[in-house]
Amino acid sequence: MKKTLFFLILLILSNTLHAQNNEEKINHVIIDYEKEIKDENVYNSRTLNLLFNKSLDYYITSIEIPSVKSLSAVLDNDDNSFSFGYSFDPRNGSKTDYLRFLIYTGIKLKGKKDEDFYEFFESDKASNNLGAELKMTYFIPGRIWNSKQKSPRKDIESNRITKIKRKAIEEYENISELDTTTIRNFIAENEVEYILKNKKYNSFGKMWLTLRGYFPITNNEYSFINNATDFIKSNPQFRNWDISFSLNLLGILKDNKSFTFSLIPRIYNNNNILTKDLLNQTFSTFQELGADQPVLTKTEQFYVGELEEFITSQIKSELTVFLFFNGSMGFSAAAEQNIGKYDSFNWKLGLPINLKNSKGESNINFEIQWKEITKQHYVGISIGKTFGKFVK
Repeated sequence: MKKTLFFLILLILSNTLHAQNNEEKINHVIIDYEKEIKDENVYNSRTLNLLFNKSLDYYITSIEIPSVKSLSAVLDNDDNSFSFGYSFDPRNGSKTDYLRFLIYTGIKLKGKKDEDFYEFFESDKASNNLGAELKMTYFIPGRIWNSKQKSPRKDIESNRITKIKRKAIEEYENISELDTTTIRNFIAENEVEYILKNKKYNSFGKMWLTLRGYFPITNNEYSFINNATDFIKSNPQFRNWDISFSLNLLGILKDNKSFTFSLIPRIYNNNNILTKDLLNQTFSTFQELGADQPVLTKTEQFYVGELEEFITSQIKSELTVFLFFNGSMGFSAAAEQNIGKYDSFNWKLGLPINLKNSKGESNINFEIQWKEITKQHYVGISIGKTFGKFVK
């Protein structure tokens, strides 16, 4: 009985010492956290890093906006494709370090439209539409703006010293080995949550540069005949590579309003089928069963003539704005000018919708689109879905 009581007392003392030691560590980290903020600034740099990174995840509206989550998937109506890939984050899992570079690698399936259905794999030619995608993104330091009349720094500091500190003490009360990095991350995460929830900013913005390349793993194959008389068949192949560079801006305003803008020079391999200069035709084969009794036995589709390949340059700009229903709906517009043998001017108007979870995070984005491409009008939908967590 005496031994049991002795060990119980030791356990209580040990837990008490751990709690006191952790509280001291938390106090020291909070003091250092405040010292890191320069006199003319309002926010700790770790808080800003996490704030900007979370904002990128909230507004994935196109392939030009990088996801800092590990895994992402996008169904893109612009080029009838589905892409799935992995983002490499060089910060080794530290969410509050400055994110300077991000590398994305993935697989993309490009489909073709058959009436109202996008076909990614043909039953007899399932390898026609597979390619690899690589994106390298460089982030320019962001900027945050506040009211000159009333700075939120005192409110943020008061919340950190009282509520966040108390929450951290309760969270790590029974942790035996508590390191300062864990405490710093905890402060930053809770501070970002407080800033966003209580709108402790007027607006903030983030810019980045992205170099993107699509490289086909398998070639597109077309069915050709030389003419309708000789009917000599051929199956030329086409490598639909695509390289682009983009300048991008994300702006966040109060009341969850936001906008994104992209300026995108691009160069890609093109052909006379993609430009609609050459359309496929249907040919039917008949068999005579008797006098004046032909029976249809086979129907095939071919392009008549020759496949012509050429390189096309393009300059594109796109603006997406979320203004309505607490930042859940908005409008978008895009225009592109193609240069070279294919010199078409194309445009797009869209109604983007941003679906958020209970925490206010955007997990699914989709856009109803009306666009004109090579003088033809289309109505469709583009969907973006991200999943997974930050790279650990």
